[in-house]
Amino acid sequence: VHMWNPSGPEPTTLWDVQHRLKDIQYSSRVASHVARQQQTHRLRHVVKQLSAFIPDELRNTDAVKDLTEYGCATQMHVVRLLAPSLAHEDQTKDMDFSPSGIKERWEAGLADTRLALAKSAWIGEFDPIEGVILHEPEGPAQHAPGNDAVARPIQSSETQPSQLQSSKEPTSSKIAH
Repeated sequence: VHMWNPSGPEPTTLWDVQHRLKDIQYSSRVASHVARQQQTHRLRHVVKQLSAFIPDELRNTDAVKDLTEYGCATQMHVVRLLAPSLAHEDQTKDMDFSPSGIKERWEAGLADTRLALAKSAWIGEFDPIEGVILHEPEGPAQHAPGNDAVARPIQSSETQPSQLQSSKEPTSSKIAH
C-alpha cells in the first residue's frame, strides 16, 4: 500500500505544498523501484528464453550453465494500492500513529484490498516475457495519471506457448521459436 498518493488536488497553501511535495517525492521513488524490478525480471526472462536457442553441447558447458542460471520464468503480480488522502492529513501523516489515523487508514486499505481481491486482475494469461506484472485497481484512491504500466491479460488469439512476446511491441512483431 502506497501511503504516498501521486495524484491529488492542487495545493493552495504552503502547508499543502509541503504535503504534495512529500506525496510526489515518495510516490515517484516507489514507482522507480517497481520499474527497475520490471526491467530486471524482464531481462531474466529474456535470458531464460534465449537459453533454449543454445545447442545442447554448448548449453551443458560450465560457462553457459553459470550464465543461464541468471534466467528465470517466474511471474510476480504486484497490486498497487494507494492510500486515500484523508481530510485532516498533511505532510506529517508518516508520523501519525494516532488511534483514529491508524483506524482510518486500516479501513481504507481493507476496503481497497477487498476490491482488488474481488477483481482478481492477476488471473489470466500474461505476456510470458514479463516477470513483474503491475496491477492498479481503479477507484478514487487508486487513480494515478500517467502510469502506462498497468497489466492486461493476453487474449488467447495473441500468443501461443511457442512464441516470444514483448508488450512494448505490436502483436504482429512476435518472434517465433
